[in-house]
Amino acid sequence: SDEERKAFLGGMHAAAMGTGRQLAETYQFSRFRRLVDVGGGSGGSAIAACELCPNLRATVAELPSIVPFSKGFIQKAGMEERIDVIGIDLLQEPLTGRYDVALLRNLVQVLGREPAAKVLQHVGQAMETGGEIYIVGYVLNDDRRSPPETAAYNLVFVNLYDEGEAYTEREYKTWLEAAGFRDFQRIVQTRGYSLIRAIKT
Repeated sequence: SDEERKAFLGGMHAAAMGTGRQLAETYQFSRFRRLVDVGGGSGGSAIAACELCPNLRATVAELPSIVPFSKGFIQKAGMEERIDVIGIDLLQEPLTGRYDVALLRNLVQVLGREPAAKVLQHVGQAMETGGEIYIVGYVLNDDRRSPPETAAYNLVFVNLYDEGEAYTEREYKTWLEAAGFRDFQRIVQTRGYSLIRAIKT
């Protein structure tokens, strides 16, 4: 229901803000002009990045059914002049617009393998040469058994989603290279989380 969707997005909003703030500070998002927050939900990551970077504009790309909720959070933050929201299903159509930085937080892991590759292809097509992609979520080592927190969390995915799971570093690298990205880097963070970063060719 709409109430459940709003509550779900609200429950993740603070963590999304934290991700946007951390990335914007650590990787100097002030050098970018156009950010796309793919599957951004409440838009929390885009909001936080724009708060820290006055010259940054952002777009939240979400399913049409989520757009009204995204707009509500953005309006409440007073960011509607700098953050747009587009309703799009990236499994069916390419991403519109041109961007020099893309953020995907907790998105790829809820998709099947082919849909995940397709979404990354569509994101890659909308990126400027030299643009950067940041993927935050649960990523397994190539042995599929570590980090232990990530391997354990895969049980949650099995029970929640038809196809989603924590994919391996090698899988992410393969998908990103096919989508035109290079200089792949994975940084293992706390609680089984990882950050993947790559640059568009």
